[in-house]
Amino acid sequence: MLEALEPKSTACRNERSTAAPRRIDAAINLLESLAFSDDGTLLAAAGRDMRVKIFDAATGEMRRLLEHIEQDQWIFRIHRLAFSPSSKLIATLADDPTNSEIGRRGMVRVFDVANGREIARFPFPELAHEVRFTSDDAGLEIAVGGR
Repeated sequence: MLEALEPKSTACRNERSTAAPRRIDAAINLLESLAFSDDGTLLAAAGRDMRVKIFDAATGEMRRLLEHIEQDQWIFRIHRLAFSPSSKLIATLADDPTNSEIGRRGMVRVFDVANGREIARFPFPELAHEVRFTSDDAGLEIAVGGR
């Protein structure tokens, strides 16, 4: 269960654990999306500050900061996060920061978790609804179009 404790903080509780919730000071402006890695060791948090922060779920220590800042950027929201099954990659689904027109164009980016390097970028004429990796980490499934 994830719940907001106070601005810029989140708590996470493993329902199988009797331990008290752990606070992680994510320092994220207007939290938009959270995702745990499949093995539960990493927690990614993203907001309207154009950053994704990846934390060690056990210690709360920030492991990686992924920047989504583009030159002359307009308002930008990261709507979804998805770790690959191996936790080596993370995909972000967001508004397209290069689109200054009113609309909901989307951008999916894939990052290497170990070094923070962006390894792929997929623009879409409309914002995608969901993103996930295939079970072998080799592919990315992206749902776009009418619901």
